[in-house]
Amino acid sequence: MVPLVECDMCCGAAGTYNLTQPKMATELAARKLDHIARTGASVCVTGNVGCAMQIQSEAAARGQVLRVVHPVQLLHQAVFGPPIS
Repeated sequence: MVPLVECDMCCGAAGTYNLTQPKMATELAARKLDHIARTGASVCVTGNVGCAMQIQSEAAARGQVLRVVHPVQLLHQAVFGPPIS
């Protein structure tokens, strides 16, 4: 685990905020993704589905390789091992 600067800052999803205020939502997501990139982490863990979708889609849009997972996925992998491809 790596601490994230401004971890309490919105990712830009905020319910339907990314639909009603797309410019600001994109700016917030960029700020969040910049912080994530500075950690060097390749995986981002969030329990909020809206945040997961926003972070993953904005990362893909800017070509940032980032895997976004729910905490339960990490627990499952810790107990049962990685998924078989």
